Amino acid sequence: EAVISAMNFIFWKQYFAARPCFTGDGLAVEQLEALAKMAPTKEEEERLSNYIGDTSELGFGERFVKEILNLPLAFSGIEAMLYKETFDDEVHGLRKLLVMVE
Repeated sequence: EAVISAMNFIFWKQYFAARPCFTGDGLAVEQLEALAKMAPTKEEEERLSNYIGDTSELGFGERFVKEILNLPLAFSGIEAMLYKETFDDEVHGLRKLLVMVE
């Protein structure tokens, strides 16, 4: 868990460095995908946002995500950067398919 926590910290540090302009520079697509997978479900988000107990009773992951939820559009920003980083590849793939169809 310590290694995963350290990796998450590094990813998030890079994310926040890139976030002001939503460029995704410095983050690999794989890293953005990993961060996007960390996004809680609506139910989990609601439960963590409404949690009023002692946060030390939460696991590291829950505390981490609870703090991230305090940031406006944190997970939406990740999705936006991921979309931006994969857009050209997706368009290229679609063009290849269109050529085959023609």
